Amino acid sequence: MARQTQGMGGVLSPGAAASSGARSVLLQAERLRAAFGTQDVFSIDRLELREGDRVALVGMNGAGKTTLMRALAGDGGLDVSGTVTSSGGAHYQPQLEDGDAQAEQGKLSQWGAKDLPKSGASGGERMRRKLAAAFSASANILLLDEPTANLDMQGVAWLERELKAFRGAVVIVSHDRMLMDNVCRAVWELDGGALTTYPGNYSDYWRQRAHARESAWREYRAYREEAARLKGAMREKTGKAAAVKVPPKRMWYSEGRSPQRAQDKFAKQAKDIASRLEHLEKVERPPLEPDLRAAMRVETPIVSRTAAYVRDFTGRYGSLTVLVGV
Repeated sequence: MARQTQGMGGVLSPGAAASSGARSVLLQAERLRAAFGTQDVFSIDRLELREGDRVALVGMNGAGKTTLMRALAGDGGLDVSGTVTSSGGAHYQPQLEDGDAQAEQGKLSQWGAKDLPKSGASGGERMRRKLAAAFSASANILLLDEPTANLDMQGVAWLERELKAFRGAVVIVSHDRMLMDNVCRAVWELDGGALTTYPGNYSDYWRQRAHARESAWREYRAYREEAARLKGAMREKTGKAAAVKVPPKRMWYSEGRSPQRAQDKFAKQAKDIASRLEHLEKVERPPLEPDLRAAMRVETPIVSRTAAYVRDFTGRYGSLTVLVGV
């Protein structure tokens, strides 16, 4: 994968206003193709990040979110082709790797991260230190994978403030919907190897996605109904043609009452309908949503239509509060 780095000035995308108020393009990627062995992961013709962008990257497990983040950061150890051009560099913060996070002392203090050895630091401490290092990096683009993992409520609040104040662009992979609602202004969805952009935060994306799925199912049902109607009409005409009894040729009928003409008429109608069916624009069945399953132990069978009801729920792990008012 080719990668180019430009000066801090950046470039404007085609059609962008060349005014002082225009937001500079910090990253452009073209013709990105990723594969895992013989299996294609994603194929993206073009994407860009501008100054001030806050993007949530979503998709099913295995859709290629981490691969895309690493590709945008310039990781050369991937089976990814294409070109990524960035202005000022990108910092990728993985979820699971500790690495050697180097952070400014001021950032460590701001995040409440103690300078402890890895062996003595909790998961929350390690995440705070990684985030302090990310915001200390001299990069215009932050690519953060599950940045709220192991953070307490105070840590998440600090993260939101830092993300909103950051002048560059941010791409986030997260299961924290509240974070994506409060911070992000666009959503990239990786699905079936394609990248789709939705304006707005995560809740906006979910509504748009639900509307798009409803429209897709309506179109599919309409296609199936029309195809069934044409098939039924074709069978009817074919049956009528077969039911016409054509007498021997020596028998004479007036032209308008000829059984052969009636049979030919029904056969032609059936053929015309078959042609319409053949040229009917095919609509593929929309993919089904994956089943959501939860393992629950119940002492008695569930007979109510409401299996579980939660209100004003607060959850704690030791002294750490992880859920409030659910």
